Amino acid sequence: MAKPRIRLIAVGALILVVALVVFINPVGIIRAGQPEIVRGEPDDAARGQQLCGSQATVEAIKQVMFEAAIEDSEEFADALSRLEADSVARIEEPVLIRYDQELRRATCEGRIVIELPRGVESAFDDQRRLRATLEYVAQPAADGSGMVFRLDGADDAIAMLGEAELRPVRFRREERMARFDKPTFEEAWYEPERIHDPYDKPGGDWGYQPPVDYIPYPGDGPDYGPPFHKDNGFTY
Repeated sequence: MAKPRIRLIAVGALILVVALVVFINPVGIIRAGQPEIVRGEPDDAARGQQLCGSQATVEAIKQVMFEAAIEDSEEFADALSRLEADSVARIEEPVLIRYDQELRRATCEGRIVIELPRGVESAFDDQRRLRATLEYVAQPAADGSGMVFRLDGADDAIAMLGEAELRPVRFRREERMARFDKPTFEEAWYEPERIHDPYDKPGGDWGYQPPVDYIPYPGDGPDYGPPFHKDNGFTY
């Protein structure tokens, strides 16, 4: 008698689960990969799936995210605009959840990945990729001006973009190399015209007369002009 009782309990539990699913989702169970089609035919799912994963949709999502970040950023708005142009985005595993053929509205899920250019890692915690798992809706604008997109799940990535300190590369390099780019007088490169007395070398102007008390160092003549004597200037 124990075995039939166990079977009855198992069957009762299964019936309860099915009843709960039907109550929560009265239109029926939507299996993974099988979207809900509203006011349309099952074949319309292909159009919705194409809309979810098209490159035009990816670029539009990236634009929406960067525009929101630019609104949040005051100091680096121009740098964010340049970063948007230099970044590449893609959607991983786009899935159509629901498609309304009459409105041509697709509700999708997917993971946006934004590949950042080299050189900005320090502004993004040493990362070159931003990721966000999204639910997004794409549909034509009411005025026919194009597509309209709504995003859910992009807040963290947008905040990271908006808070990034995107200083010009030359400023970052100067700060990073400050201790090496500021030599002392003793460490300076040998630049006679900048750090030496102008009379250290005779120069290349043959009409130039050095001070009478100037005595050239041995070997200076062949490299810097004809030899001369302190009393009579240049000699030939």
